[in-house]
Amino acid sequence: MQYERFTEEAVASLKASRPVSEDEYRELTEQLAANVEVERERIGQITTPWRRDRFEEALGIAALKIMNVMNKEWRAGGTARPWVTGPQYLRTAVNTAASDIARAQTVPAPEGAGGEADFDPAPARAPRTARFVPLSDSTISTSDHRAVDNYLSAMAPSVLSLVATRALDVVASRAAQPRMSEIAATVARFFLELDLGLDSLSQQDVELAAKLPDQWKGALAASLDVKPGRVSEALEIVANRIREAVYLFVVLAPIGDAVIEREVMSTLYDVAYVDGHGLVTATRKLLQKAGPLLERRNHDWRIDLGLYLQTARRDLATTLEQRSDAQVLTGLHRAEALYASHVPHQHYSPPRFRCIVRCPEHHRPV
Repeated sequence: MQYERFTEEAVASLKASRPVSEDEYRELTEQLAANVEVERERIGQITTPWRRDRFEEALGIAALKIMNVMNKEWRAGGTARPWVTGPQYLRTAVNTAASDIARAQTVPAPEGAGGEADFDPAPARAPRTARFVPLSDSTISTSDHRAVDNYLSAMAPSVLSLVATRALDVVASRAAQPRMSEIAATVARFFLELDLGLDSLSQQDVELAAKLPDQWKGALAASLDVKPGRVSEALEIVANRIREAVYLFVVLAPIGDAVIEREVMSTLYDVAYVDGHGLVTATRKLLQKAGPLLERRNHDWRIDLGLYLQTARRDLATTLEQRSDAQVLTGLHRAEALYASHVPHQHYSPPRFRCIVRCPEHHRPV
């Protein structure tokens, strides 16, 4: 990355906020994206693995912070500061983020973690055997259309669609939990294709879809010889499975890496649902209750903790009867950490992921 030399007047001009058109703003985001790629190549040449991992994570954090600042300023007043898209600013932000990561590694476990609320011991470190897609937190935002969408699409064009379509395909073909009925699997494919525009229909589905009117849900119910309510029920199941897939394969994956391999997804579903993978039943149940409640809020993935407690206590009454709300939430936190330690490419102990309760031990704020 070559630094440019500017006069004091030029620096002041670049640092000043000024009105920009949408085309100019797009050019600035493309400039930032190009500098991110140059910096990524430089970091990839670092020979020390732990140091390279740290700076790779720092690059994702730094680029996202810059984009968030740019996006907020542009949406508020149609202005931007060209300086923040330059290589100097990016390199400084990366170094700052890397220092923050190093300090965070020394943060002690939060008070109350462990003891009664720890449902089972930590499992052994999982092997790092899968392929992954580079991913920043902002890349997977689906909350609104923003001017930076072109930049985000260039960074990771189809992560959410890959996670959604492949996870539903895995669930539809599994013999063990979690799995879906044939009707739900068919509805899932039509939903992905006709409502979300994702390429999901089989050849048989295509032939059936050609006969359906625009109101595909009612027509599909008739074609499957089921009541329309069955399709609605299946759509809710599909929505829950998609939220759960984002939770297991994006939120609880290492920051910067989303799981998209079908085989790895199936293995991780076993960790979350099947005996013999290091998590006891109570721990798995706590994890299973969280995924369907996942929602996107303020460009971050969260769950409504009140609703989670209500749902968990309703469905796991016997297990949680003697536990306080704080212990239940600590149990969820523990379940996330246990599961996350199985996700390939997880280099840290304790593991790092987008903790939905924003604990300093696991969550890397951006």
